[in-house]
Amino acid sequence: MKNINSLSKGYSKSTPNTRSKKEYIPSSPKKANVEEIYNKIKMLYSDGNLSINDITTIINELQKIT
Repeated sequence: MKNINSLSKGYSKSTPNTRSKKEYIPSSPKKANVEEIYNKIKMLYSDGNLSINDITTIINELQKIT
C-alpha cells in the first residue's frame, strides 16, 4: 500500500514562522489649526447640523480638558 503524505503528519525539516515584534514609537501630536476648527464649527452651525446645545456640549468638554 502506498503512503500518503498529509499535513497531519507535520513537517520534519521546516522551521515555524516567527513574527518580529514591532516597537511602537509614539509620534508627537501635531498642532491643531484653531482657525480651521472654528470655521468648521461655524459652517456646521449655519448649515443646521449643530444646535446651540451641541455647541454648549463642545464647550463643556473642552473646559474639562483644561
